[in-house]
Amino acid sequence: MGADAALIAGVRQRLRAAGVVLPAGRAFVGRYGDSPGLERELLALIRRGHKRATCSLAWEYDAEGEPLPAAGDMEIVVNGAARVELVLHITHARQCRFDAVSARFAALEGEGDGTLEHWREEHWAFFARACERLGRQPSAAMPVLCCEFRLLHDAQQPAR
Repeated sequence: MGADAALIAGVRQRLRAAGVVLPAGRAFVGRYGDSPGLERELLALIRRGHKRATCSLAWEYDAEGEPLPAAGDMEIVVNGAARVELVLHITHARQCRFDAVSARFAALEGEGDGTLEHWREEHWAFFARACERLGRQPSAAMPVLCCEFRLLHDAQQPAR
């Protein structure tokens, strides 16, 4: 069993023991941000209910040979130390071009002032760093995956 599979099985078992039953569906491990500061900021926004969506670069999934997240999947969010922080249930997933992301989606992401202008500026910089790691050039046509989610479990809170 791979490291992610073992982590997912352990999370499912711990939550089940605490009375939290995860819905059926694929589970995968994910991280938020590309620095400790951004990670803390994004996790706090999710915990406060301000961030209910996330966007990722589809090319990263291609490079890792991983399937794109889909509605019904669960994301086990770990921090930089590989400790479980959150469990999210993906309710909607849609791939589109970077320049086709809507103002509605930018507001759901809950970052900055919630505007599409802020979203584009910050996500362009974030995706440009990811493209550099992948040896690709960012462009307005780069494929992004827009996922909406709901928080199922916060590891900092007692299981309900």
